[in-house]
Amino acid sequence: MNIAIMVCKKLTSECSGSWCFKAFAEKDKSFAIYKSEIETNLCGFFHCNGCGSNLDKELEYKVTQLKKVGVKTVHISKCIEVECDRYNEVRNFLLRNDFNIIDGTH
Repeated sequence: MNIAIMVCKKLTSECSGSWCFKAFAEKDKSFAIYKSEIETNLCGFFHCNGCGSNLDKELEYKVTQLKKVGVKTVHISKCIEVECDRYNEVRNFLLRNDFNIIDGTH
């Protein structure tokens, strides 16, 4: 199974992603759902292009690339839920683009 993590652009200047990667590597927190999977590949770690961006336009290329590598599931990091006023818009955009959504990472 190929998955990706979406994080908040506002926090990328502060966050190293370490806790997301640690939880993924240990199949802990929201990644515990993959414990029975033989192979789970983290194929993308990306963010939107900012609070004022046009999601459809700005994420189109990223979505295309995720699909090309077979990503079916996107984990929306907790930082987006906490920091993003457009959380539901982001979530709905990903759903419209045929991704399974998991809320949270660590």
